[in-house]
Amino acid sequence: MQRKESAIKGHKWFVISSLVLILAFVIMAVGSPVLAQQGVIGTAEKGVNKPIKTPPLKVADHATMKGKSYQMAILGIGGWPPSKLSVDLAQKYFTKYAKDTYGYDVRFTFQESPFSALFQKAAASLATKANEYNLIISDSQWLGALAEPGWIVCADDIIKLEPSLDIEWASPVLQTSYQVYPDGTDQRWGFPQEADVVVLFVRKDMMSNPTERANFKDKYGRDLPQTYEDWVKEDFDSFQQIAGFFTRPDKQMYGTVMQYSKEYDFMSMFLYPFWFSFGNDIWNPNTRNVYGILNKPQSAKANEYNKLYLKYQPQGAINYGISENADAFTQGKAMTAFQWAAMGPTMIPDNLKDKVMVVPPPGFKKPDGSIYRLYCVGGQRIQYA
Repeated sequence: MQRKESAIKGHKWFVISSLVLILAFVIMAVGSPVLAQQGVIGTAEKGVNKPIKTPPLKVADHATMKGKSYQMAILGIGGWPPSKLSVDLAQKYFTKYAKDTYGYDVRFTFQESPFSALFQKAAASLATKANEYNLIISDSQWLGALAEPGWIVCADDIIKLEPSLDIEWASPVLQTSYQVYPDGTDQRWGFPQEADVVVLFVRKDMMSNPTERANFKDKYGRDLPQTYEDWVKEDFDSFQQIAGFFTRPDKQMYGTVMQYSKEYDFMSMFLYPFWFSFGNDIWNPNTRNVYGILNKPQSAKANEYNKLYLKYQPQGAINYGISENADAFTQGKAMTAFQWAAMGPTMIPDNLKDKVMVVPPPGFKKPDGSIYRLYCVGGQRIQYA
């Protein structure tokens, strides 16, 4: 998780998946990881964030690879389309690239694990040096836990070998969110594989319904938002009117849906924006201390405000994660949904085509009247093991 403005643009994360796979072909060796970077890797000193020292890379020679066959083992997130995308791209494009350019054959395997279990699966393999995976696609928050024990290869060292991978991203958020560790340094690990932010999926057919619009205007003296520009002006207080208006339990219809499940990071990703927007933080990134920072009155107030929104959500929402959120929206139980942008194809199935719009989620109104939006960056990173 990274505390960042949700302003990522472009689709370069698809390109980097391809580039990373190409480089992997070029430098891989028989029966060993794609790259070998052996030795003990030290952690950052307490209270001081310094780059982690990394030993030299051992790289296979192109000439020794020609005419041979290799297997690339990728570990990714089960049931998450962006993870499988890397394998699909590789099978479709880069088996031919490797053969035509370097004269060797390559085959891909893909193992998967749920969000909540992927790190444990990767860590168990890496800690025992089982060499089961060449590439690992993992959530951004696991970067430090993978880098500090020396389990993954430093991207800076890879870039020295292949400067074309020193990419100028569409936004600096991509590098700070998916590559840099420790915080405050410029040291890079892995490459962005899929960038993601929280957006608001809206049933525009309901928002534009003449009867709904008239009834809402009679009650609140304003129109329901109709355009992207209208939604940009919504803050959480005004959005509460919309959520309350469409909450009709007798008709099994509710105004919105978030994620509150205690499994993995489902709840935290949708609670952090409230904490941040109320002017609080979760820790000191330099000292790594949470005491006196996390437990402030602002956090308690933010928790209460986040909990307040449960009354506008379907029964059982306290246990909702990604899939339950999607089900509530696509089944017509929720008129809006706070959800990851990568879930777009799931959130807008064929029967909802032309009935859904995607807009920025509401922000918090500041004293000067401006809207302040601060949401979590999600998504994954791909790294060499």
